[in-house]
Amino acid sequence: MEKRTHWTVKEFAQVSRITAATLRYYDKIGLLSPLSRGENNDYRYYHGRRSPVLISFVPARN
Repeated sequence: MEKRTHWTVKEFAQVSRITAATLRYYDKIGLLSPLSRGENNDYRYYHGRRSPVLISFVPARN
């Protein structure tokens, strides 16, 4: 099985348990920027190493 290193906003939001809109907002305010953007489509691509950063400021949910 191939190990994933890059995720789209939707994919990263799902594994991080937040909404895609929240990720886009964090990017807009400079809190959590994507690793890269697609050359032809301007998609945001996140790296799995960003998850611990995200966990540190996303409030716990019940």
